[in-house]
Amino acid sequence: MAAGTGRDDNKYEWQDWPPDSLEGMPPKRRRLAGWAIFWFLLLGSLLGSALEATGIVQPWRELLVVAVLAAVFVPLMRAAVLETRQLRDEGIELPSHPVTRRSMISSAVVAALLWVIFAVAPA
Repeated sequence: MAAGTGRDDNKYEWQDWPPDSLEGMPPKRRRLAGWAIFWFLLLGSLLGSALEATGIVQPWRELLVVAVLAAVFVPLMRAAVLETRQLRDEGIELPSHPVTRRSMISSAVVAALLWVIFAVAPA
């Protein structure tokens, strides 16, 4: 965490950014979000394709993908949780994203649209 004095006497420079942006996240949480985006956009499909090309049967293929996923994300999640605890001990409260009726409805609509797209795509 890069310490310094930014605007509004913030202790860390990432606090100067809006909290809902990647730049406004603490470094280890930002790293976790970046790897999650990278994994779900590219690595998951590449790993599945590579395992399929090697001839590994389906249950073992999924087990290997989950094992690699856990090996990547468990340390990242642990580091993000420890960083959050450290920041709370310093008195820095990270903003949470409240769950409202509107956010739940919009999430349900997006999920339903994605289910429809994935149901129609193979046809």
